[in-house]
Amino acid sequence: MSDVLADFVEPYITAAESQDAYNKLLTLAVTAWNGALVPEAERSHMLDEVLTKGLGDVPASLKKELREFVGELIARKLTHFPDNQRAIIDFTLEESHGSYHLSVVSTPQGSAGR
Repeated sequence: MSDVLADFVEPYITAAESQDAYNKLLTLAVTAWNGALVPEAERSHMLDEVLTKGLGDVPASLKKELREFVGELIARKLTHFPDNQRAIIDFTLEESHGSYHLSVVSTPQGSAGR
């Protein structure tokens, strides 16, 4: 799943100019990935919970932009990775010798809670 998550965010990687920015991109990507696994009728509520409560004092305009970006990522997941139903539980991103090493913990195939 580490390679899958890296492939998932690949079109956006140039915007992540630091380890912190890459970490934030991956956090949004995991939110979108797992959101795509939730039935569509429940997805909006789940995203409201995560993006409203999880972002705290972030301005409403930024929350709106992040919600739109997560929506774009959900569409990417559904289009390009439709058969992968593994939920992402956690990830770590470590920098070593000028490059990043991504490790992902996920559920086994077919156990995303559907």
